[in-house]
Amino acid sequence: RMAPKPKDAGPPPLLLPSRKYGAPLYGAAWPEGNFIYLCGGGGSASSGIKNRLVVLESKDGQLTDQVADHHFGQDCPMRLAVSPSGKCIVLAMGAGGIRRLELDARGKVPKVTDATGELAERLASEVRGEVRCLAFAPSGDQLALGWVDGGLRVVDWPSLRTRLDCTGPLKLKDGVRDVDMAPGARAHQVAVVLDNGSAELWDWESGELLCRAGLARGEFKSDAVMTVTGPNHTSTHPLPKALHGAQFTRLRYAPLAPIVAPNGQPVASGSGAAAQPPQ
Repeated sequence: RMAPKPKDAGPPPLLLPSRKYGAPLYGAAWPEGNFIYLCGGGGSASSGIKNRLVVLESKDGQLTDQVADHHFGQDCPMRLAVSPSGKCIVLAMGAGGIRRLELDARGKVPKVTDATGELAERLASEVRGEVRCLAFAPSGDQLALGWVDGGLRVVDWPSLRTRLDCTGPLKLKDGVRDVDMAPGARAHQVAVVLDNGSAELWDWESGELLCRAGLARGEFKSDAVMTVTGPNHTSTHPLPKALHGAQFTRLRYAPLAPIVAPNGQPVASGSGAAAQPPQ
């Protein structure tokens, strides 16, 4: 008896080349240009894995081996953001707080050095606790920080003057998973995603919560309905079946794109946020 002829499975999947950089990687930034910045490590010295910032290059559609690196001793960098000016990198550290590195990308290979002076001392003394995410305003004049315990803070950069302080008793309802700051005419807005899967949009100048979006909770709890709540309104948006139980996971502002509710109606201008179905 002959076996049935197997169906044509088509061409094999395209496997893109990948590289390893000698450590678990937790943060990445790709500013304008060809150089990419990664951070990670093994934490304590007993792991034997160095805590580093790694610089690599995108060339001809592929990643190169590292072209430079910077070591952090026993403190592991977990997240990073490159300033829009391209002159510094700010990193959230595993042991708490943030650190600034000076960046000189004018040569063939970027040079990274430890920042010293008053600002480095103020960062060490004024920013404490586990910062999970951070983002510069497109102008580079503000820095937003989100904490694992639900704290959210926006400061002028590099003066560290506080513009929005949702920390301590004012912290948000859950840990801050992701943060981004708006460009252009909406430059006073900061958006966050929380561990509970909701997204919030804040005005860091007035301190006002502009809107909150997430699955319906409370008396009308439903995994099939998204609610958007603002200062003076609440709207509900039925989700397609494939998105039942969906939660926000990451967000990034786009200069012209609005936040669009599941029914296709814009609910706030100037931001894009990603919602994913449950795994």
